[in-house]
Amino acid sequence: MNKKGQEEGGSSMFRYTLIGVVFTLLVFVFILVISQGFRETLINGAKDMMKNLLSFLR
Repeated sequence: MNKKGQEEGGSSMFRYTLIGVVFTLLVFVFILVISQGFRETLINGAKDMMKNLLSFLR
């Protein structure tokens, strides 16, 4: 019983950690890019990242 509960908890915890890391990276890249003024690069990078994320989730 206990082991099964831990596995489910760990799975959701890992998912939230992954989302947190991705979000932090996105914010960091966003700030970095905006501070240098490369808005086009940001938009293209965001599109590529979304494509990669979608293909990764499939």
